Amino acid sequence: MYICDLDGCVFNFVKASYELHNRPYVFDEKIRYDYWHDWYDADGLPMSNTEFWGKIDAAGPDFWANIEPYEWTEELIATLVDAASKDNVPFFIATSPSKHAYSTAGKVASIQKLLGVDFRNYNITPCKWCMSGPDRVLIDDFKSNCDAFEDEKNGGGRAFLFPQPWNTDHYNIDRIQALKDWL
Repeated sequence: MYICDLDGCVFNFVKASYELHNRPYVFDEKIRYDYWHDWYDADGLPMSNTEFWGKIDAAGPDFWANIEPYEWTEELIATLVDAASKDNVPFFIATSPSKHAYSTAGKVASIQKLLGVDFRNYNITPCKWCMSGPDRVLIDDFKSNCDAFEDEKNGGGRAFLFPQPWNTDHYNIDRIQALKDWL
């Protein structure tokens, strides 16, 4: 089974959230990765998680349904679907919901928009490690998700840390080629 995370691998959650909060979005590979872990308002002032997520929740399911895919999304999905097909296993999307129900509804809509209404191989859970097991592969942009997925007590799957500015595997890399080489 090949499992791909949604936000940060397929869809640009950071850009959408910055725009919602009227914060300029600049995708700069050279910015320190810890910069991306804190939330700031349009004036550059720190926001609490409650403030940050409150505005997203107030935006409703449309916020989630209309997050733009990355420029590499089509090739990423094609690469994983092809690998799954060659191994005769399914391809899944896995995504963690926010604490608001709008998140789940919007994420399902975004998956259907991208992959069609007949695509139903998705799992909406913060516990992606529950899908782990021998011969299972996770593609995720957060190291903690990858580590939990690879942990033997959780089934011992394989995980690829998808290069992004908020993790340590992002500098000067062709993301899709790195994934193909890893597969």
